[in-house]
Amino acid sequence: MGKDTFYFSHDYNARADTKIKQMIRIHGMLGYGVFWSIVEDLYNNANALQLDYKGIAYDLRVDEGIVKSIINDFNLFSIEQDFFGSCSVERRLEERNKKSETARQTAFKRWNKNKEDAKALPMQSKGNAIKERKGKENKEEEQSPPIKSLPKKPSLTEKNFEYLPIAKKLSLIVREKKQITHTKNQIHHWANDIRQLVENNEVSVERIIKGLEYLKIHAGEQYCPVIESGSALREKFSSLEGQMKSSNTFKRKVDPEKIIKYGEEWFLQSDGKYRNSEGVLYRD
Repeated sequence: MGKDTFYFSHDYNARADTKIKQMIRIHGMLGYGVFWSIVEDLYNNANALQLDYKGIAYDLRVDEGIVKSIINDFNLFSIEQDFFGSCSVERRLEERNKKSETARQTAFKRWNKNKEDAKALPMQSKGNAIKERKGKENKEEEQSPPIKSLPKKPSLTEKNFEYLPIAKKLSLIVREKKQITHTKNQIHHWANDIRQLVENNEVSVERIIKGLEYLKIHAGEQYCPVIESGSALREKFSSLEGQMKSSNTFKRKVDPEKIIKYGEEWFLQSDGKYRNSEGVLYRD
């Protein structure tokens, strides 16, 4: 084993974890071995591996379906676009980096102190005035420039947590329309899809909420896109917004005295503008 090999902690009760137990129940100890092999690769690749199921399966000499299931089905890894990682690996890498940085700073201060002690020895025979002046210079040199700590980068799990309420709202809409229940793991995956819709597709949260309000009323209608998951929401959001605009235009033509938008009614006023029951002006 090479001198530069690093170690990572393996919790002695890892098999007691509920998610690990579910994985072993499906894939046996083969799946357990595949899981830890993937974790080792994550440590060697800064906690980011490409979603190359076939390549990972070939490297570990196992079936591709097992690799795909372990990565996706048990909420053991966080997936972002074409890469995946582990929250626990990320946390432990940060702890290791923090310890390394602390040790580096301690060594740096010790080296500075030894250097200044060496400078001070030949000066002991000089006058008090010189000692005082040099002492001040030494203290200034001892002070190393402050090291600014970078802000902690939020993990994928922390980022996705922000979008869980929207994912739950989508789940409620689908459940009411289709009488289908969703697992906690599914909803967490949907939150990841919604985060990508916001970050990668630059769709604001406000637009997504408006789209869900429209979906809640019109899901199942002839021209309304079928959206029953987070990935479907991301893929069909443009179609959903297009249908929302078409629906509003159609309703205005049918009833020029009233506009219905997101379940709220706006009535034509004497000044030619539309306002709701609270007097708020309608804006497209």
